[in-house]
Amino acid sequence: MEVRIEHLTKTFIGKKGKVTAVNDMSFVVPDGKLVGLLGPSGCGKSTTLYMIAGLHKPNDGKIWFGDEDVTSIPPENRGIGLVFQNYALYPHFSVKQNITFPLDNVRFPGPLDAHQTRIAEAKSKIRKIEKNIARGRKKQLDVKEEEKTLADMQEELAEAEKAYAAAKVALNELKVKNPEKYQELTKKSLSKAEKDAIALKMAKLVDIEGYLERKPKELSGGQQQRVAIARALAKTPRVLLLDEPLSNLDARLRLQTREEIRRIQKDTGITTIFVTHDQEEAMSISDIIVVMNNGIIQQIDAPQAVYDEPVNMFVAKFLGSPAINIFDGEIKDGQLFLDGELFDINPNYEKVYEGTITREKTVVKNTNFTLEEYYHDLDLHPERKNNITAEELYALENPELVTIQYEEKVVKHDRKVFIGVRPEAFTLDINKEFKGANSKHTHLNNIPVVMNYVQRVGRDVSVIGKIRDQEQTSLKIIIPSENWVDVEGKKIVNFKPKRFYVFEETGERIV
Repeated sequence: MEVRIEHLTKTFIGKKGKVTAVNDMSFVVPDGKLVGLLGPSGCGKSTTLYMIAGLHKPNDGKIWFGDEDVTSIPPENRGIGLVFQNYALYPHFSVKQNITFPLDNVRFPGPLDAHQTRIAEAKSKIRKIEKNIARGRKKQLDVKEEEKTLADMQEELAEAEKAYAAAKVALNELKVKNPEKYQELTKKSLSKAEKDAIALKMAKLVDIEGYLERKPKELSGGQQQRVAIARALAKTPRVLLLDEPLSNLDARLRLQTREEIRRIQKDTGITTIFVTHDQEEAMSISDIIVVMNNGIIQQIDAPQAVYDEPVNMFVAKFLGSPAINIFDGEIKDGQLFLDGELFDINPNYEKVYEGTITREKTVVKNTNFTLEEYYHDLDLHPERKNNITAEELYALENPELVTIQYEEKVVKHDRKVFIGVRPEAFTLDINKEFKGANSKHTHLNNIPVVMNYVQRVGRDVSVIGKIRDQEQTSLKIIIPSENWVDVEGKKIVNFKPKRFYVFEETGERIV
């Protein structure tokens, strides 16, 4: 089931006035995929989930499940399964009873229900039309159009009653000829055996079939969360919604349970939306990540693509553990400088404009050519002078000049920027020697690092340090153990990033 969100907006009225929790949000959850809504607390991700569930009504926008607009449909009729952060299990129920609880309210439409609904709707419309006609006649208005509509609806009612009578006769005949089929068609709810079978099936799916008779208090946090997921899946929902389902678990259980969620989603093929503030969770189980901040979508893409190609500094800083290193940089005359030295050259550094300025120039009338450009163009096309009168030739060679105004973009050559390098993107370069902490001689793209200390943690070596003249900036570098070279005794060691990002002061990414 594809889920489509179109221009969704939600505002709340609080003590400080109107607050926009979700602002003009649009995205698509492909059928059978798991999409993670990722962002800091208060960014609007849970509000978005609750609007999809029907618990919050949007101020604007639409929500589609497939081709069905569900924006105004109540939660119980949307076909969703919802798992909350706190499990919400009934403590006095067994695991089996918790799983089957949603099934107790399942009601199947009877074979005559559609006909009865059609009759009821026709009667309701007829009553409204009759009231309109009565009001119109009282005011001496023309009610011919309403009378025609009334006749059409009376005809619709007669057809509906005829179809209902025929269906009732057919059902009575079926009761005599095939009692089992009749019983199946007229069944209003699931039997206890059917509910128990579903509970067992769901318990096997989430790997808790041995705990069906236990109470929630006898289960671990991870097991309780699996019960909540099994309960959400019991009604075979069209869409599964998970609101930070792992937040209450310890680190080990969190890892295990997120693997289980991914397995369950793959096994069932159910379209799933998963809310989390943990970027590691989102990246590990999502097919697509929607990164949010302040109610606005920042980026939508596959997890690795979001990590490798962040669209702005917020996304770059939010994803990654340890977090990305951010340094102060400067662009001068289209070149990037770090710590006062040339760091990189890229034509993209020129593509920032302060604004526009109005200028004037003298051009040939009805053209954009200056006089010099006009004569040069004329020399390139001498055929223009052929077959024209002397008067026309004079006008051609002595053009009328006019002064025009035009807007010119002003390039902002020099500006402060930020340089971002992920900890694992560094390589160690020991071929460069430094004369001291005040040395200003570096190679292009190289970063001289004053090392504070080195940690050897199994497969990786972690370096904590800083750039020489940026005392306030702590730097973290991760080098695979097999690539590490002992640099003990060196105060400054050169590191070269394999990949780096450059951001404007606004956070917009340049490269």
